[in-house]
Amino acid sequence: MMIVLPNGAAVAQAAAQRLTGLLLELTTAHAPVHVVVTGGRDGLAVLGALRANPLLPAINWTDVHLWWSDERFVPPDHAQSNYGQARATLLDDLSIPAGNVHAMGGPDRFANVHEAAAAYAEDLTQVFRFDLVLLGLGPDGHIASLFPDQAGNQAVGAAAIGVENSPKPPRTRLSLTLPVLSAAQRVWFVASGKAKRLALARSVAGDPQVPAGRVHGQLETIWFADAAAAGV
Repeated sequence: MMIVLPNGAAVAQAAAQRLTGLLLELTTAHAPVHVVVTGGRDGLAVLGALRANPLLPAINWTDVHLWWSDERFVPPDHAQSNYGQARATLLDDLSIPAGNVHAMGGPDRFANVHEAAAAYAEDLTQVFRFDLVLLGLGPDGHIASLFPDQAGNQAVGAAAIGVENSPKPPRTRLSLTLPVLSAAQRVWFVASGKAKRLALARSVAGDPQVPAGRVHGQLETIWFADAAAAGV
């Protein structure tokens, strides 16, 4: 399903509003609830819109666990850290237990990115399933830190991998793998801007040459896109 909004701000608002409703529903039905968030412009915009939602305090955050789709291999206080940006945008205002926030490790904790990925994969063994994966979309069709024509797209048997040759700086990153992302109950994509138009069209069509075209939720797949990205 695709939901087309007028602009990027409306995309973030719509996704955040739907996410708030989903969290209220799921935390009433079962616990724990596992959600994967993402960085990037559109991903952070959703977190910012979520922060402003008046229903946010009604969510039982003790039952919510937050994970990351990918991370730059930098310390958590680095300006490029997805976790650090998420903290400043949303997490510092949430009444969520520190143990429920599962940041990927950086060079302050691990000797290299592969050790960090293995540790995150070990952490993920506690997850029965992801209730929701939120993903942004790159102009090249990349999601998380899985880029077209990269070996990481073929990874099987590993929940998280180290990426050492990212075409987008910084070159060293961590990422969840395509099979893990597609095992989620729900996958929501957010995309805004004309630069995303071709990647969006190819992804929605299921083009296997772009990573986003290979990820689908088990119960639900939603694209939140603005008019520029959707080409309307």
